[in-house]
Amino acid sequence: MRLFEDLLPPDAHYAPSIRSTMASEYDNPTPCCTPRAAPHVLFVACILHDIGTASTYNDVPERFEIVSADVAENLLRAHGIPEKEVRDAWLAMSLHTSPGIAERLGGTVRALRLGVRADFGSYPPPPPELIDTWADVIRWQLPRLEIEKELGDAVCEQGIQNPQKAPGGSWPGDLVRAKRDNPDWEGVNRGF
Repeated sequence: MRLFEDLLPPDAHYAPSIRSTMASEYDNPTPCCTPRAAPHVLFVACILHDIGTASTYNDVPERFEIVSADVAENLLRAHGIPEKEVRDAWLAMSLHTSPGIAERLGGTVRALRLGVRADFGSYPPPPPELIDTWADVIRWQLPRLEIEKELGDAVCEQGIQNPQKAPGGSWPGDLVRAKRDNPDWEGVNRGF
C-alpha cells in the first residue's frame, strides 16, 4: 500500500482499486476462474493495476499496463512469491484493458478484468444477497470521485508525450486518438 500511496493521487485512485479488489474477489471462486487466484496476488494486482500512470513512469516507454505489471512483478518477487503467481499477476495487469482476452484466461487474469469492469459498470456487481454490504461500502466509504477523468487524462498525457505508450489498437491509443479528435474537450476523454 505504501508504494500505491507514494505514487498515485489517493483520492481518485484508492477507491476504484479497492472496489476492483472487492468485485474481483467475488468473481474469483467461480468455475470460470480455475485455477482460483491466490488472494494476496489478486490484491496486489488490483491495487497496483494503474500504478503505471504515475508521473514517475512517464519516461518509461511501455504502456501503463505493462509498467504496472512490472512494478507488481518486482514487488511480489521481493516478497518471495512463487514465479507462477508472479506471472499470473503480470498477465492480469498487462491484459486488464484487453477486452475478450482477459475474460477467457481464468484465474487472476479474469478476476482482475471483471473486477475493473464491475467498478466501471460494464459487468454486473455481486448478486443481490451481497449487494447491500457492497453498495453500502461503495456509497459511504468509497466515493467515485473523478477516476474516469483523472485516469483517462493520465494515460492520454503519457501517450501524447511518448507515443510508444499508446500504440494503435490499444486502450491508451484510443484515448490519444479521442483527444486529438476533440482537443478542446474538457470532460472525461471520449475514448474512455
